[in-house]
Amino acid sequence: MKTGFRKAAFAGLVCALMTIAGAARADLDAAIADYNAGNFDAAADQFRRLAGDGDNQAQFWLGYLYTTGEGVGRDYEEARIWFEKSAENGNVEAYSFIGYLYYNAHGVSKDYREAARYYRRGANLGDADSQVNLGYAYEIGEGAPRDPEKAVALYRAAAGQGSSWAQNRLGYLYKSGNGLPQDYAQAQYWFRLAADQGDSASQASLGWLLLQGQGGPKDYDEALRLFRSAADSGNPSGQNGMGYTYEYGYGVAQDYLAAADWYLRAAEQDYVISQFNLALLYENGNGVPQDLDEARRWYRKAADLGDADAKAALDRLGQ
Repeated sequence: MKTGFRKAAFAGLVCALMTIAGAARADLDAAIADYNAGNFDAAADQFRRLAGDGDNQAQFWLGYLYTTGEGVGRDYEEARIWFEKSAENGNVEAYSFIGYLYYNAHGVSKDYREAARYYRRGANLGDADSQVNLGYAYEIGEGAPRDPEKAVALYRAAAGQGSSWAQNRLGYLYKSGNGLPQDYAQAQYWFRLAADQGDSASQASLGWLLLQGQGGPKDYDEALRLFRSAADSGNPSGQNGMGYTYEYGYGVAQDYLAAADWYLRAAEQDYVISQFNLALLYENGNGVPQDLDEARRWYRKAADLGDADAKAALDRLGQ
């Protein structure tokens, strides 16, 4: 589950609201334009006026601003009030955002069951974001009984509406064989749908499948392109993929120094695999000066995050 408001999902909602606003209300359209231009104070004033008049989309926007503090002071309790008004006035997208507040203990006590209750309300009304969140609750048994079949059904419903997160979850389930029969070709299919929408996690996941020839022929060039796109978005799996391709020369000339640089970027995000890979480069002196203390430092970081191989490496080198 995401630990905050999902910018990608919100960006899609922004586009939808802009379309509605342009057709129905020029002043809401102007407020959205102010927001996109960074004129947060002006946007907040407009949203506040429209929200007070009962406009459910302006109410949603005002709630969102209270979660970010843009144009208003950050106030999660106020955010919940406006999200609830927006939902009560017919904006089904607001339910998932109320759920986020309960899931993340923003302005309320952490309550997974209450979060799932709001997700369910939105999901029953066809909101894709709520369907994905409720599906995830069923997938991991957090706020709802663990039920992989319900999770998959909800993911499919949201994926059919173009949700890249739902497509990513279906790709993951097919890849892992958790809740669905393991099928790398299907995993590739779903990851590609999400990757084509710019989802960096799916780009990285698809890249790894192509690199290893899982679900289809190996394609180092395409894997490298996907890793680079994901890495440029800051995705640590993509950065690790870049490091791996440079370390072993898959689709590029072998370059240990470049590998170390990419591993470092992911390792600094606490990506365990990259922490281990970077430690191994320091241990062997590949691309970086051999430095057993630095190797131990990165092995220790990975070990502290539960990596068994890193713990074994520390035992081998001596704590």
